[in-house]
Amino acid sequence: MRAIRVLLSLLAAWLAGSAGWGSNAVSNGSFDADVSGWTAEIHVSVAWSAIDASGSPTSGSAEVTNSYPTKNHGSGIMQCVDLPIVGGATYDFGGKVFIPLGQDREGSAQIGLRWYEGAGCTGSYVLPQPRRETETLGTWVELSATEQVAPVTASSVLFLAFPSKREAGSSLIVHFDDLSFRKTPFFEDGLESGDLRGWSSTTQSILDLPPYADPSEIAGLFWPYCDSGSCPSPLQAHDGLDFTPNQNLAVMHAAAPGVVTNVDPYFNPGNGFWQVNVAVAYAHDHTHGLNYAFEPMGDSEADRDAQLAEIDVVVGQTVALGDVIGRLVVVGAHAHLHFGLFEDFDQVCPEPFMSDAVRKELTDLIQSEPGHETWEICN
Repeated sequence: MRAIRVLLSLLAAWLAGSAGWGSNAVSNGSFDADVSGWTAEIHVSVAWSAIDASGSPTSGSAEVTNSYPTKNHGSGIMQCVDLPIVGGATYDFGGKVFIPLGQDREGSAQIGLRWYEGAGCTGSYVLPQPRRETETLGTWVELSATEQVAPVTASSVLFLAFPSKREAGSSLIVHFDDLSFRKTPFFEDGLESGDLRGWSSTTQSILDLPPYADPSEIAGLFWPYCDSGSCPSPLQAHDGLDFTPNQNLAVMHAAAPGVVTNVDPYFNPGNGFWQVNVAVAYAHDHTHGLNYAFEPMGDSEADRDAQLAEIDVVVGQTVALGDVIGRLVVVGAHAHLHFGLFEDFDQVCPEPFMSDAVRKELTDLIQSEPGHETWEICN
């Protein structure tokens, strides 16, 4: 079994396996101090403005001026979003726009996306190109779109924010603020819906199986769940359970039935390695969900693609208890599966949701490591 010194060497590097879910991938979308990170198209100028969508005295907006000479033309600012796009996955985008009164040209304010086949917004672009727009004058308007399905061939996306000028000549000015692009939240129907009919507040047994299919393929549970300040020495806070395999391609399966909501390759800047996150919303209430982060500990795109090839599920697929999720590719010495449980979008201690059999199996697994005899599943 792996010695405790291995854990010490990894403390500063590992991050939670779900990093990247739900966070805004647009750089400088709130324009707090400048307009850095954005590129202006031809016949467009962009400047920082103190006018802020929320009225904040310490932030501002991007003032975009479209001076395109011909009529019926939209031009503005753009940014290639720094988030690998997964074809078939769903994404949300939005922002706030303000068209000042008293202008000599009319038109609309628009935000939208342009999908590309190549990484870094290269190669051919792929239809459709979702847009949101308004012609409302003199007040901030929020534009948003949810669950936009990325084309199956898309690998990257360009975020666009632009005034669309109706007449030729002169200019149209629009302010943009709070621009955002993110993966659709973990659950397709979250608490924001206000519909409580399908939800359950019980701590019923959700995890009726461990996340691995065969105990003989697992070397140990070497990092438990622990809150800050309650972790057994020498561990730090950790929002899931890390299972280390003793062979390549250890099979991971559904610890609970549900619907796959994410299959997400993610480059973890905390440790410099690729991982593939798989999210499964629990079938019986959709308030809970499982996070499988396959971490082969490889830093190349080939390592990422090798792990993706071993994932057996796709977004939207229904999985039954025990269905195979995927196999963990072992590239580095510390490859592992980070497994966590979500409740209302937050990762929580999974132990109260385990069947008695799973609780005993995982307790025995973690305490079998010398020096870990007093460790618990959640500390």
